[in-house]
Amino acid sequence: MKRLYHVCFTSKNEVCCRSVEDYRTMISRIGQSAVVNDAHVWAYAVMSNHVHIVVQSNGSDNVGSFVKTIRSSYNQSFNRKYLRNGKLGEEGFFRTLLQGRQHIIDALTYVMQNPWHHRIVENPFDYPFSSMYLYFKNGGYGLSPNIKYDKEPLKCKRLVSKYISLPKSLTYDRSGMIEPISFVETSFVESMFGSYNAFQYLTHRKNYSEWKNEQILEASEEPIVNLLSIEPFLNREDIKMIESNGNKWMKERTLTDIEICKLVDNHYVPKFKKNSYVELGIKERDYIMKDLLVRYPYNVSESQVRRCIFTI
Repeated sequence: MKRLYHVCFTSKNEVCCRSVEDYRTMISRIGQSAVVNDAHVWAYAVMSNHVHIVVQSNGSDNVGSFVKTIRSSYNQSFNRKYLRNGKLGEEGFFRTLLQGRQHIIDALTYVMQNPWHHRIVENPFDYPFSSMYLYFKNGGYGLSPNIKYDKEPLKCKRLVSKYISLPKSLTYDRSGMIEPISFVETSFVESMFGSYNAFQYLTHRKNYSEWKNEQILEASEEPIVNLLSIEPFLNREDIKMIESNGNKWMKERTLTDIEICKLVDNHYVPKFKKNSYVELGIKERDYIMKDLLVRYPYNVSESQVRRCIFTI
């Protein structure tokens, strides 16, 4: 019997998606893992140092295999690309069983709001690396159009592991990424929300007390889904501010991890005549840290730079 889970795996000390191509590769590996493990992806949000997925799977062991397939395959491609060795991210992953309509809706909503919670975007629809844009015929908003490549199959599948056989039902975009619309179970999610208007309202609603009360009334056996249970990187101050609908931080322009990684990989790595950020020495990392904090004193944090140049 398939059951629905929210899963999250993390890489707290080192960014696991440094470029647009990395995000697209991660999405492709989610799609291929769903095929390999007979799992059904309902929603996802790929962030720079963690990934949220709502997935329907044949029990706890199968969902573990689903996550392991994603991480192992992606880890190998990431290491090849950046001349890196070793595992990427923390051991294990977070999982929670989702039961009851309101419990499921709130988990889906939290996952799709994730980029907003982390101050990446002001509107969750503006984030291109989540499944938010797929539902109720919103496909095409934020990522490449749905284009098949029949003449050059090897080229179009370049962001997918060549060791895994995939069905012809999967389609690919210009970059070689598996089109999310070809593996995300949009109809299941749409049936949960009921209508496009309900989807719009619920995914933009920020009355978290109302969410909690609805789950209590539903009397689910599972713990309440809330920001504290679903957001591994937000501290209690941030959670309190978000739950009180505080949006002041959205007025500040901060650099995202992908922007900082781009500066590191395209400016500092060539400057020091290195082939990858992993080859940077202690003095070179210290220089980058100080230079970025001086150049962008109000736009970056020390912890953010550390995970982009991987200095603990």
